[in-house]
Amino acid sequence: MTPSSDIALLDPWTDARRIADRLNQADTRACVVLGAQAWCEKCRTLYPALLAMAATEQQSHPLHLWLWLDLEEHAEFIGDYLPEDLPELLCFERGQLIHRRVLEPGADLAGMSPPMGAGSASDPAVAILKSLRQANWGA
Repeated sequence: MTPSSDIALLDPWTDARRIADRLNQADTRACVVLGAQAWCEKCRTLYPALLAMAATEQQSHPLHLWLWLDLEEHAEFIGDYLPEDLPELLCFERGQLIHRRVLEPGADLAGMSPPMGAGSASDPAVAILKSLRQANWGA
């Protein structure tokens, strides 16, 4: 199963306009999971649980946007950012990184949505969010 075929997790190559439109809404929280399904065993193990959790979160919080970015398939969006470990969850609000967490098998994913709070607009991960705001990647 590839991320682009799933409803809960959008793919920037096929859903660029939808992603950009959502990211340009003031109340959207973007949760981006960086992974590598081809070679990261943790990523493959956690992916089904992430799908289920993202679908549940989007039902409860329609303005939450969930994305899976594969290090190889989505390198153009990730740019020079290097995650500490994989898979890594990055959550953004109002253009700022508000939460970063390396995900581990067996962790409670249901409680991983971060609380509201202050963030950083200068963190290198914010460049990922800026690249995702472009609506014409496929053009």
